Parts: sequence; structure tokens; C-alpha cells
Amino acid sequence: MHVPVRHHPDGPLHTDNRCYNSLIIALRAPAERGHALLGRWRALDRVTVTPQRIGAIAAAALVLTSLDRGTR
Repeated sequence: MHVPVRHHPDGPLHTDNRCYNSLIIALRAPAERGHALLGRWRALDRVTVTPQRIGAIAAAALVLTSLDRGTR
């Protein structure tokens, strides 16, 4: 798991570290948004199917949520 570089009080972050943090944020944002949207589905709280099927169930729930919200 990649985590952002922390900012220390002794000065601003180096340009490389700021770029690294931006990339991590850009990669994590869609997953965090999907997790927030799927939080309303109680059926996903205790999923007992195989890990291969969880992805398909989560994708279907995300499609239903986007249709409900009127987004694409």
C-alpha cells in the first residue's frame, strides 16, 4: 500500500515528493469515491461469496447506484 509523504514542519516538500503525493491521490480518489457510493448497500456489509465474485457484485451495485443518481 502506497501512502503519501508526510509534510514536516522544517520546510516545504520537495517537488518530487509533491508529485508523488499527487499521483497517489489521483490513484486513490476513484476507489474512495466508489467506496463512499457503495456504503449505502447493506447487502455488501457481510459478503460471503468467493473473492472472484465480489468484484462483479460491487460493479453491479455501482451501476445501480449511478442509475439511481442519474449519472453515467
